[in-house]
Amino acid sequence: TGALVVRTGVASGNQTFQSLSAPLLNNAKDIAFTGALATGGNVTSSNANGIWTIDSNGSLTKIFRSGDSAPGVVGATFASFSQLAFPANGGITFAATFATGSGMVSGTNNQGVWSVSNSGATELVVRTGNSLSVGGAVKTISSFDFFSASSVTEGVGRTINSWGDIILKLNFTDKSSGLFRYDARN
Repeated sequence: TGALVVRTGVASGNQTFQSLSAPLLNNAKDIAFTGALATGGNVTSSNANGIWTIDSNGSLTKIFRSGDSAPGVVGATFASFSQLAFPANGGITFAATFATGSGMVSGTNNQGVWSVSNSGATELVVRTGNSLSVGGAVKTISSFDFFSASSVTEGVGRTINSWGDIILKLNFTDKSSGLFRYDARN
């Protein structure tokens, strides 16, 4: 039989969840998930969505919520979280969208990927609208392809390994693209 970890409609810690995503489990038996809190009090529709972890002892921890400052982007805040990975031996990696209007965020630079190390340090890996030198030419990132379908077979259909190293396809405004590797700082 299984043990209940968290559920909707019932307070978990000081949070009451309205919805929960499919959870992810790492080798330390920690759980990561996205979810939306029930609105009311200090929780509004603009800050209800987020990423949480539950450690093997059952402690619930908020990683980020919509409305929180986005690390690596001065003045920007998170609007939503679209994808989440929890490597077997690494920290969380996620894709998110910024709220437009703050921090000079527009529709051409409002998405990014972040990596959170096991120690909790958060690093912006890539952001749309940023420039990158590729083969001596400066190119502007228009979009990125990060997650692909996962499989239970090791190494099949994956863009992140068990330590949090990432492979990304970056698409540029000049219609070219390339594959780029990010090595995690665990």
